[in-house]
Amino acid sequence: SNSRLEQDICTLKSKLECAGEELNERVNEQSRLLSKISGLNEQMNEHSRLSSEKSERIEELKDECQSLEAELKSARVSLKDAKARFGEEKASTTKKCSKLEVDVGRLEEHSKAKQNEIDQLSERIEELRDKCQSLEAELKTA
Repeated sequence: SNSRLEQDICTLKSKLECAGEELNERVNEQSRLLSKISGLNEQMNEHSRLSSEKSERIEELKDECQSLEAELKSARVSLKDAKARFGEEKASTTKKCSKLEVDVGRLEEHSKAKQNEIDQLSERIEELRDKCQSLEAELKTA
């Protein structure tokens, strides 16, 4: 009965050893799995952080786009206004130029008329000089 007890004790020790080894294997497996889980959690946290940064950057870019669109709209309005002012200025300047061309034409005609008057008066003066010289010559001979 003693040997049976010793045999049972040996069997139990052997089973206990096996159970201990199995427990150690399971603890090691759990440690390995916990390590993997920890690594995956770190990756998820990193992805989450990057995703958050990307979302923030996307919002910044959206704001920048809206700002640029508003600037573009304002620039288009300014350009439209500038084109309208240019059209008005061009029309006004064209009208002034036409008026000045008419004035120049009138002044040229007036200038020609005055030149004709000057030419006629110059001829008349020349005729009167000739007449004076002739009268002086007649007076000298008389």
